[in-house]
Amino acid sequence: ITEASRTPSLFLKPGDSAPCLRNSITGNSDSGIDMDGYGFLLNRWYHIAYTLSDSEKRINFYIDGKWVGSYSLKNIQLQSITFNDGPLYIGKHLSFDGFTGEIR
Repeated sequence: ITEASRTPSLFLKPGDSAPCLRNSITGNSDSGIDMDGYGFLLNRWYHIAYTLSDSEKRINFYIDGKWVGSYSLKNIQLQSITFNDGPLYIGKHLSFDGFTGEIR
């Protein structure tokens, strides 16, 4: 894995808390699902999951057990996703100016 390689990620858009599932295969490629209009509420737990289907070349995105969208991996230039066994970072980004809490 090089410095430019990426892995699937999930984040919330600033301002409206809309979830975004992104797949950055390289530093120049950023594809995925933007759930505009689906903002999370404060003081409520959500179960968030996504599955990768190799046979269908698709990512399925679920919130609280309900399917909310999918993205075709065929739209990604390299049609491959780089996974790694490194640590999971929550809220780690150079421009992150905030705090995290109540994460289980």
